[in-house]
Amino acid sequence: MKLFVVNFLGIMIIAANLAGWSEGIFLNDYCEDFKIDKNIDLSDKIIVLTGATSGIGLETARFLYQRGAKVIIPSRNITKAQRAVEDIKKSNNPTADLIIYQLDLNNFESVRNCAEKIVNDYEKIDILINNAGIVVDKFMKSIDGYETHLQTNYLSPFLFTLLLLPALAKSNEARIINLTSLSHYIGVINFDDLNTENPFSTVFAYSQSKLSISLFTQELTRKLQKNNLTNIHVYDVDPSLVKTELLDKFFPSSLTALIEPILKNNKQGAGTTIYCATSPLVAHQTGLYYINCDVTTPALRAMSPSLAEKLWNKTIELINYSSPLLSLK
Repeated sequence: MKLFVVNFLGIMIIAANLAGWSEGIFLNDYCEDFKIDKNIDLSDKIIVLTGATSGIGLETARFLYQRGAKVIIPSRNITKAQRAVEDIKKSNNPTADLIIYQLDLNNFESVRNCAEKIVNDYEKIDILINNAGIVVDKFMKSIDGYETHLQTNYLSPFLFTLLLLPALAKSNEARIINLTSLSHYIGVINFDDLNTENPFSTVFAYSQSKLSISLFTQELTRKLQKNNLTNIHVYDVDPSLVKTELLDKFFPSSLTALIEPILKNNKQGAGTTIYCATSPLVAHQTGLYYINCDVTTPALRAMSPSLAEKLWNKTIELINYSSPLLSLK
């Protein structure tokens, strides 16, 4: 196991070099010091942000709130969400707001109910950030019968996005940010076993879910353009290696301690998400892959139109929903 995780980390670093990241995988200050406008006014923005109760999601919510945005926080754990809101509101921005909604990404009914309430409560949404994600170390199925990584990291964000599209379409300039991972470089889509049951592997299941979300970004971009929804832009965001609870699921504590000096903290890890959500420089970019606030090259599989379309069609079957706004193939 230890040999495997060391090799896994090595693959991630090699992938970074092959991708040609001009600013480097571990350049933590690049976003904050050179790219992010800390004085930007977001007081006219309505933002939906999943996974905002901890980690990079919490730091993303803090930044958006401090700049005046109305931030909608869908969360499974309402008590934890309330604590996060209390923490963020210490910034005391009178023009901003934080609103909690119940959302369990491991349950399609919860996803549908949450999206319906948001669309009913808000005429338009300006930014959707699909930040929430999990890593589990054993095979588990959701109430809908899907492996936990597959549903929480991919199927439910897919469904949530389609359900919110009508509200996003009403924004003059909407953005959808999907969080992927370095692990998408080693991801493989196994259409014969999307539940990754035979045999189950945490790394394989997680990397498949993150490759899936990157392919979703590509196909969603194509369908938005074909349906003339050119006011909605989509971004594939990789926070790089961040010291979070998720990382601890991959690496033993001894190895995490060894590589900690090159890991980003949560604030640094949130940088690229914040950049893609707020920067005027990327307002009209769409369908691209970002790390350290720069566009770079994702895995070859993540750029395959045929694979993206095949996965889209399969996903529509699994979630039993097709957006009326995306009628063209």
